[in-house]
Amino acid sequence: MGASLTRCARRHRGRVPSRRDRGFPLRRGRPRVPGSLRVSGPVSQPAEPGSRSRILRAATAEFARVGLAGARVDRIADDAGINKQRVYAYFGSKAALFDAAVAEGFRQLRADVPIADGPGDLVDYALRLYDFHVGNPALSRLLLWEQLERPLLDSTKRPDHHDGRVADYVKGLGDNDTDDVVRLSLVLVSMAAWPAANRQVVMDVTATDSRSVQDLLEGSMRETVANAARAVIDEWRGRSGARRE
Repeated sequence: MGASLTRCARRHRGRVPSRRDRGFPLRRGRPRVPGSLRVSGPVSQPAEPGSRSRILRAATAEFARVGLAGARVDRIADDAGINKQRVYAYFGSKAALFDAAVAEGFRQLRADVPIADGPGDLVDYALRLYDFHVGNPALSRLLLWEQLERPLLDSTKRPDHHDGRVADYVKGLGDNDTDDVVRLSLVLVSMAAWPAANRQVVMDVTATDSRSVQDLLEGSMRETVANAARAVIDEWRGRSGARRE
């Protein structure tokens, strides 16, 4: 027995005894976890109240400023006060977040600018559109970046953006010529959105400095848009009346 212990001591001299040497059972592979404690799939975390809205607000500001390619998700996350991984958990990718920001802009537009209530409301409708874009330039900037960085999509793939408004125009204006109503709406939208989206051009043409351009947009330019919309609408009414006679 003594000789056997001596040989064992010589064999293990200079190294830490193993579990076998110390008489413990061997562990093979990963330790087993009781079935009641196992978790399959990703661990879902409860959504923080308002976190999606905060992300969209921060994303809208970031994308409007530098576009899709220049935007950084970590900056968006910091501005929203949320973990970067939560941004991806909500939206999947930066491109999908950009599309969601555009869709949110159109949702806000629909909520703030009701459709024209008949021909008599068309000028006021054009001014409501104009006021929205002057007060919310981010949507126009997002759409400019979208033209540069995103592929063109059929309107059927963007139903939330037009929201059946053409049909509402046709019904509300009492004109069965859908194409003519579409052209009218496109002209009104262009007049309402273009000045706010192209402030540099407005400044160049009117010799206005950057400190005064907002006053110009909210004052005399608004009156100009109203007069132009009124002229277009009067011309459309003349054509529409001639068709009904």
